[in-house]
Amino acid sequence: MFELNVASLRRAKAIYSRIRELRGSAANVTLVANKRKRKLFGNHFSNSELEKIFKMPRIKAVSLDAPLLSDALNRALLPSEVHAGARFNKDLTSIFRERLDGGKR
Repeated sequence: MFELNVASLRRAKAIYSRIRELRGSAANVTLVANKRKRKLFGNHFSNSELEKIFKMPRIKAVSLDAPLLSDALNRALLPSEVHAGARFNKDLTSIFRERLDGGKR
């Protein structure tokens, strides 16, 4: 998991490359971009741009929901216990389901 800024992108790409060196292309890796902001006229980085940067199709992003995460932290609850229908929770659920299904979706 990495933030969507240039320094974090570079570091994530270096770590991903190192994993490929050590484990080969058989390693099943999913990269998750943390805190993607949705904007009316596009995001800072689209999924297709991230796929080009990492040269891989298995890259996901979760939405930024600072109030939800702050509330969950302050109440010592999981974000899904605070608001199960929040976009952040839906994004994580989708990523976990895909990983558990082995990418069949």
